[in-house]
This record gives sequence, C-alpha cells and structure tokens, in this order.
Amino acid sequence: MGFWNNCRMDINKQEPKGILLITGTVGTGKTVVATEIGEQLGSMSILNAVIDLDWLGWINVGDDFDQYDSLIMQNVISAWQNYHAAGVEYLVLARMLLQREPVDILTRAFPHTPITIVRLVTSKNSIENRLSQRDSGETLREHLHEIDVMNRVLGELHLEHATVYNEDQSVEDTARQVINFINWK
Repeated sequence: MGFWNNCRMDINKQEPKGILLITGTVGTGKTVVATEIGEQLGSMSILNAVIDLDWLGWINVGDDFDQYDSLIMQNVISAWQNYHAAGVEYLVLARMLLQREPVDILTRAFPHTPITIVRLVTSKNSIENRLSQRDSGETLREHLHEIDVMNRVLGELHLEHATVYNEDQSVEDTARQVINFINWK
C-alpha cells in the first residue's frame, strides 16, 4: 500500500479529461445511474468508460478490508492506459466512499484531472425496498443493518461536490442531473 500512496503517473502519459465518482450508501442506485450516465455521455459523443469499482476489489483474502480501497484504485490506475488506448477520455466510477484515501490516490495518480464526486441520496424506505428486491439472506441483513452507519460516515466525510436525490424520478432524469452538473464537453 505504501507504494501506491506515493503513486503518480508518468508526466508523459495521457490522463483522463475528467473523472466522475458516484458515491452513496448501498442501495442508492450508484451502478445503475453510472451506467445510464455512460450511455447518455456516449450518445453525446463523449468517450467514456463506466466502472463499478466494487468488482475491481472483490477478493477473498481474509478480513483485512482496509486494503480493498487501495487495491481498487491501483486497478483503476493500471487499467487507465488500456482504456485510453481504446479511445476513452473520461471515467465514470461508482463506489461507496467510507474514507478519503481512494480520492487521494486518484488525485496523486492523475494530478491534472478534475475529479468530481456526486453523492446519490435516497430515503431509507426506498433503499430497503431496493435491497429486498436485489439481496437475500445474510447479505440483505448486513446491508439493512449498515444503512444508518454508512449515511453517517458519508455525511461526516462530505467528499461530494454535489448531492443528487435518486428517489421519485427516472434513472434517466437522475443521470441527466449529474451530467448537467459535471458539464463535460
């Protein structure tokens, strides 16, 4: 992890033009909204990649959860050159942020890239309904138990540049709100 704390891309390598990081508690629609943002940006000829960051750190190596955020960001940094070679200019990332470290790692790796963080907020009742449709068993119990803690931590960190309510509107409308805020061209 120490190496990655000091990580910075070679100055001659191309950086993304912008990074959007969608955050929020479990069940707020981060992945669904990020995917729709990617689709809408693509229809505007804005070349982007959408990455659900959870999958870049899904490993089973014990209970050392502190390493996951660092591993995830290492994987994004490592993959960037491949995305860029494929024509990608912007990254749309989705991940619940419960600490500042992932943002700090991205900032060090891409020092000239604007990073915008948008937090999705949804009522606890809607989150519970969404999770009940998506999860089951122990996973559902854990997620329902963690909602309040996650909201408290996200509120205390206040990493977001904007908050978007993903409650009583379509995914398309939520995505449009975020796109209007980031104003990528």
